[in-house]
Amino acid sequence: MTVVPCIAVDIDNVVLEFQKHWAGLHDNWFGTELLIDHLRSEVNAFLRGYEVEDPLAKWDAITTKSRFDNGRDFFRWFNKADGWKTMPTIPGALGACWRLNELGVPWFFCTARPGAGMQPAEKLAKKFNVPVEFLSAADKWTIGADWYIDDSAVVLDNVRTKGRNLNGAQAIRIRKPWNDHLGPHDIACDTLADAVTYLETEVLS
Repeated sequence: MTVVPCIAVDIDNVVLEFQKHWAGLHDNWFGTELLIDHLRSEVNAFLRGYEVEDPLAKWDAITTKSRFDNGRDFFRWFNKADGWKTMPTIPGALGACWRLNELGVPWFFCTARPGAGMQPAEKLAKKFNVPVEFLSAADKWTIGADWYIDDSAVVLDNVRTKGRNLNGAQAIRIRKPWNDHLGPHDIACDTLADAVTYLETEVLS
């Protein structure tokens, strides 16, 4: 009997455009140019083949490049700015979720979203009639999925070093400048749509 794998899909920077969205909001509120810095770093990383880490695009830009001293203050402002509610989707991502439904495979959203970010995540999950699990990046590997589609270097590394020992789990890395140091010996895709195509042709067929 063929065993159908269970797939865990991250939300931020995979389905919804978190990084560029918060940078653009910050620029609009405070007159900074974080979005320009972020876009420049993404372009530079792309031109280099994602072989070089670029600190401008890292998650710690929240504290090193924004006006906030810590993540708590950042998210307090992000909530006030309706950042979670207005976050745009990444082109092709919703269609990729739709395709997972068409394929009939078990899948769910798995996100580290805090507080106010949970309700929009639940709404997204309801759209596709799938569960959503809220776990820290450090703990995602424990959920027991067979495949993880994620951009977080922490998640990807844990799946590789711990998840495979737990249940043979594997990960598809959504290429971002902040995770390029994990290549080139992993499975990497530019978008969720590409990742779903990979699973459909290489794993589910």
